[in-house]
Amino acid sequence: CVTFCLPGRHQTHHNGALSHLSAVGRLRSGTAVRAVAPDRQKTFLRFLRTHLLNVTAACRSSGLAGTAGVYLQRRSDEDFRMRWEQIEEEVLDQLESSQWRAAQQDSKDRRG
Repeated sequence: CVTFCLPGRHQTHHNGALSHLSAVGRLRSGTAVRAVAPDRQKTFLRFLRTHLLNVTAACRSSGLAGTAGVYLQRRSDEDFRMRWEQIEEEVLDQLESSQWRAAQQDSKDRRG
């Protein structure tokens, strides 16, 4: 169970109780995880696009120690989640287009 929130936001604990926490979350292992700073959010999202939605690679390229912080941020920050989802849609549209073009090219090659 992960519990966290950003300042001024609330998060429900695993037992259903509402609490007000700091910007630090805890993993099951007890490791503290901090919210991602706004400048790191932008960098992460840029690399998320560059690495075709590979979260681990985007975190590494952004200088983040692991993926937990961005997933916590996504769960607690509506704007960050929406920007992430927009990138997902754009990348998936690009991949779909390139697959469509490849399928059309393969189809033409088979007729010849």
